[in-house]
Parts: sequence; structure tokens; C-alpha cells
Amino acid sequence: MLRLHYTSQSPFSTDSVALTDGFLKWTLINARSVCNKLNEFYHLLYGCSFDVILVTETWLTSKFPDSLLDPDNKFTVFCHDLQHQRGGGGVCVLVSRRCTAVDVTLSNNCDLEMCCVDINCFDKTCRAVVVYRAPDDNSMPGIVDQLSSLLDVKGPCIIADDVNCSNINWVSLEGPSEPTQYT
Repeated sequence: MLRLHYTSQSPFSTDSVALTDGFLKWTLINARSVCNKLNEFYHLLYGCSFDVILVTETWLTSKFPDSLLDPDNKFTVFCHDLQHQRGGGGVCVLVSRRCTAVDVTLSNNCDLEMCCVDINCFDKTCRAVVVYRAPDDNSMPGIVDQLSSLLDVKGPCIIADDVNCSNINWVSLEGPSEPTQYT
């Protein structure tokens, strides 16, 4: 059974899913820059007992070493840093070292802000994908194609995203029929 927890005390926007014993505890945060919130980020890592942390809008570049995200080395860090100069963006997955995690190579779309990791814990494997798309970005067809290939696996897949689709009606769960129509 899943329980959804909403935390308002964090400077991050968070959605977290906590599972019963024997399962992983996950959270998704939209950081809007990790660099200027490192103390709060460390509290999330070391004070909240999450096993998997998915991050959108890290705003990190290759100049920021992954070791600064987890100075205590309790997580395996997978980042897709910013490739553009526009600001915003960047995604990251941090997995507790009590699990094994392997980076999944993306096919033909290295410019997508997407990170995919296979996580093995409790003798079970699941796939975690985190995606960011800027509001003015036209990469939705590439995201859909990439997700289609990543979801062709046995076992559960968790997709967490910030794809900025303002033309989706989240109440009725309706949106454009073609990926090219998402804005």
C-alpha cells in the first residue's frame, strides 16, 4: 500500500511516497538549484531516511562534483547535468548504498534531461526515471520515444518528472493526442 506524504517544512517542493517495511522510501523534489540549498539538501539525504531521491531542476553543471551532493558517501549519485546555458534544468537520482544501482544508457537522445537507473534491493529490481523539460522546449516527442524504450522491461518502473505541460487538464486527465502538441 502506498501512502503519500506532503512536507511543507522543506524549502524544496516535495512529493514523497513511503512504503511499509521491506520496501523503499522514495521522494521527488524540484530543487530549483541544489547549490544554494545544500544544508537543506543534506538534511533531506541524512535526516529523512529516504532510499531513493529523484531531483528535477538541479541547476548543476559539470563544474559541481557529484561528491559534493553526498559528502558522507551514503548514496550512489547519478546526474545528468545542464547541457544548456539557459539556466534551470538538470536531473539527478540518488540511491542508498544499501541497494545496488546501475545507470541505464539512454538511446540516441543524449540531449534530453533524463536520468534512468535500475535499482536492486530486497532481491527485486525496479527502474527509476527522472525527466525535466523546460516550458519552451520542443523535446516532448523525444521524451515519449525514450520513455517507450525504457519501459520495455520486466518489473516496476517509476517515472518522476517536471515536464511543464500547461495544456494538460490534470482534473480530467485529458491532453493533446500528439506529443508535438504539448506546451
